[in-house]
Amino acid sequence: MDKKEKQRIAKKKDVILQALRNAGKYGVTNAELSKIALRYGGHLGRLYEEGYVIEKESLGDGLYNYVLIKEPSTIIVREKAINKLISEVSKRGTINSAELIAIMDEINVAVKYKANTYR
Repeated sequence: MDKKEKQRIAKKKDVILQALRNAGKYGVTNAELSKIALRYGGHLGRLYEEGYVIEKESLGDGLYNYVLIKEPSTIIVREKAINKLISEVSKRGTINSAELIAIMDEINVAVKYKANTYR
């Protein structure tokens, strides 16, 4: 992903955050959010990761309302899972598969296939 694409995605997240702020206690529906970004869920996920508390309420028939409840005093920046895993393994030296599984469980890291890889 190039720099322009990262900036575009960050801007969409900021627009969603501003919509939530502006809506206050009334919130924003998923229909409204999809007009800002079709993949609004990913942007909400990033906000959750950064420490924002957003309440989701079902209004029925697939319609949901999102209300910004609390903003973090400082934005949480999570270390990439692979970096965290490498760091933990490096601290312990040579490990076996059972130890690797135990480390992954301890630091809450999972292994999954990359998106759009079907082989």
